Amino acid sequence: MIILIRKIVSSSRKNFFLLFFMLYSSIGANSQEQELSPFLDYDLKGYFEFEYRYFPKKDRKRIASQTNQSVAMSFDLFLDFKKPDLSLLIAPFARIDQRDVSRNILDLSEFYLSFTKPKWELKIGSKKLFWGVLESNHLVDIVNQTNNAESFDLEEKLGQPMVNLTFINEWGSIDLFLLTLNRKRRFVSQEGRPNTGFENILQNGTFEAKSGDFDYIVRYENSGDMFDIGAYYFDGLARSPEVMTEFISQTPSLTTLYPIVKQLAIDLQITKSSTLLKLESLYRESQREDYSAIGLGFEHTLYGVIDSKIDLGLLFEYHWNNREENLSSQFSNDLFFGLRVLTNEISDGQLLFGILNNLNDGGVVPFLEGSIRLPKNWRLYLEGRLFSHIDSENPLSDLTDDSYLQLALTKYF
Repeated sequence: MIILIRKIVSSSRKNFFLLFFMLYSSIGANSQEQELSPFLDYDLKGYFEFEYRYFPKKDRKRIASQTNQSVAMSFDLFLDFKKPDLSLLIAPFARIDQRDVSRNILDLSEFYLSFTKPKWELKIGSKKLFWGVLESNHLVDIVNQTNNAESFDLEEKLGQPMVNLTFINEWGSIDLFLLTLNRKRRFVSQEGRPNTGFENILQNGTFEAKSGDFDYIVRYENSGDMFDIGAYYFDGLARSPEVMTEFISQTPSLTTLYPIVKQLAIDLQITKSSTLLKLESLYRESQREDYSAIGLGFEHTLYGVIDSKIDLGLLFEYHWNNREENLSSQFSNDLFFGLRVLTNEISDGQLLFGILNNLNDGGVVPFLEGSIRLPKNWRLYLEGRLFSHIDSENPLSDLTDDSYLQLALTKYF
């Protein structure tokens, strides 16, 4: 199964688009579950997307355009074999970018078999998982590699080949993971934007172990009326590259490494009426350094503001770690303030305005994310980030020219 995933991922984008249109034409655009036979049901859904980015400033250090367009598509094909409790999910993702070849991608984000029983479940293949409760930084999220070239917010992930065995009980669930075929984080090219100036170094990172070696995770989860808790132990390759200084012929140069780490982590959310209290924390050991990190969050929602249908969420988060201040140690002493607006109308309008404040150097990064539903299964997404107030001594100061506004028009089926 894992070898098959590797072969499929290596196929061309052209074959993906051909496969997609064949499926779309033969099965149809109806996303409702259908029965192919007494033994097999299927469900097909997906989207097409056109994305436009505008950068108000010219980049003073590189020749880079102030506009960029790209197209993307994805589909989820779910096959339910009914007996013997077997199902298959196929979910590829592809993007073609106008200017930046590093954003071009064909990834088999999810492609796995599921064997389901009342007390346990086994999944084999490529899968995407998210762990965490905080809005501005996902401290404990460890399974999938991040696709920085796709989005700057660290939320877009690549598929991770794995074997996942889940045991389900009244007191919670226990997941055992065996992960392999680790991947390097994807970054924009030197011509791509937004650009930190370190992309060329980060793209050439090396693994402390072979990419085909195994990672191990044991995770416990439980959800109740008031508490949602998760905790895990991880032993394997870190997903984020560490920036190091090497001396070649007595000349310092930067390099990156994906170290072997052992990590204990917990995520907790307490729900009390319209208030959420959040916690993410970890302790990590590696050959280079040991450190702790914590994120605390508070979110309170005001329902029906001024006798309307609008809900208003107030968010506050604090992030801390005890690492030395460098490119690898972002969110070492940072505050986040956010305002979330939900219209609760047919248009399903959503808006999140946030400000990240680095307390060490005073840097401030405001951002905006929003979306609204349009007729006939269309949706418009808005995203913007302002990097002009980053301190000149911060390793990310090259971003000051790369503030941007992004629009994405998406058709769902």
